[in-house]
Amino acid sequence: RPAAAAVQRRTGARGSAFSQSTASRDPARPLARHCAPGQARAQDPVEIRGRLGYLRRNTAGTCALSVDSAAKSQTRVLVVDDNAGSVAATVKYLELRGYAARGAANGRMALAEAAAWLPDVVILDLGLPDIDGFTVLQRLQETSPARPVTFIAVSGRADDATKERGRRAGFDHFLVKPVRLEFLTTLLPEAPG
Repeated sequence: RPAAAAVQRRTGARGSAFSQSTASRDPARPLARHCAPGQARAQDPVEIRGRLGYLRRNTAGTCALSVDSAAKSQTRVLVVDDNAGSVAATVKYLELRGYAARGAANGRMALAEAAAWLPDVVILDLGLPDIDGFTVLQRLQETSPARPVTFIAVSGRADDATKERGRRAGFDHFLVKPVRLEFLTTLLPEAPG
């Protein structure tokens, strides 16, 4: 039986940190007794972004998940392009500058990776072989509407109609290939130092 949980979000200059409290699973006492008024109950949905941390038991008999200061989060960047060399070079460049970066070779892989990893930034090629970048963007926006994510479109087409379609779709930035990686990093949040 799931434990009750309460989640708090704190936002700072370099991102967000979450803490979670869960009631103990003492079968002799009903779960509702472990929850103070206003705390989440077992049936309430809880979304927690994965972070490294540790559990500690406090005097109230609840467990609190604390983010270990040594495991501070990095800005997560997902690079989506069907050109494997471009993905590898961009991921390596970003990692060398302090970002956590991963790559995906098509739209389906991008959707799966984004669901599992929760990136802060998605650099998305519009001309993917399976699902076009506009459709990938729409699906990502539908699955994470409450999370702020920066979306950067990358395309070989520089025409005004494509750029306008990208702006209307919700891309924060539009870059034309070939992308200068030095310029790309100016569009990203500052990497933790």
